[in-house]
Amino acid sequence: MRNFIFFIVISCLLPTVSAVADEIAGQIVKTAGNVLVFRGEAVRGETVNQTARIEIGDRVQTRKNSNAFIKFQDGSKVVLLDDSTLFIKAIDHSNVDSGKVLFEIKKRGQAKGLQVTTDTVTMGVRGTRFAVSNTDKKVSIYLKEGELEIASQKGDFKRFHQALQDEFEAMRKKMQEEFEKTRDQMKKDFEDSKRQMVQGNVEYVREFIMKSGSAVNIDDNEVKDAEIPPLIDDSFMMLDTF
Repeated sequence: MRNFIFFIVISCLLPTVSAVADEIAGQIVKTAGNVLVFRGEAVRGETVNQTARIEIGDRVQTRKNSNAFIKFQDGSKVVLLDDSTLFIKAIDHSNVDSGKVLFEIKKRGQAKGLQVTTDTVTMGVRGTRFAVSNTDKKVSIYLKEGELEIASQKGDFKRFHQALQDEFEAMRKKMQEEFEKTRDQMKKDFEDSKRQMVQGNVEYVREFIMKSGSAVNIDDNEVKDAEIPPLIDDSFMMLDTF
């Protein structure tokens, strides 16, 4: 009878222990400067002294001239640059509330990849190194390695293609030179080509794929190609320090 009661008690405790373990998303492995963790709905943050566990529902916040280095349970790594906040919504879902955050996401085989979001954008991630900047609801995404699937959380993106703009500019210069030789006909061709290129320079999409070495700036629903700034490019090396 005593053994039976002991078995019942242990059976009741096991789900609780498992549930607690499932709440742990990872750990802050080191910090620089002033780093806070807000647990759940807490309005007052806990100051991190180098290391701290990270649970689902926590927010990690860095202050000026501060960084936080996070390692998730699957080995993925995240670095918060200064004045940044990251919300851990789930084991496989983090939200960049503000600031600049670097990610190095480990491949999970055929499993669903990590999801990174802002208020306006969802990023589907598998085996990727990238950075997200979220400032005044303007989002920039810098993809160093791998591939990202970018989706809008509200309506379609209005995407401008820089490659087509460059192509049009080269065509414009060439046609402008020829224009002086055959003014009337070339003027007509020039205007027709200009109209076609401008129309083809924009597309409306709900999602698109980013490739290695690319970058975009997203303001509301407008997406424009960009370049990875040297400062961000250099910052990726921080992911190799832990």
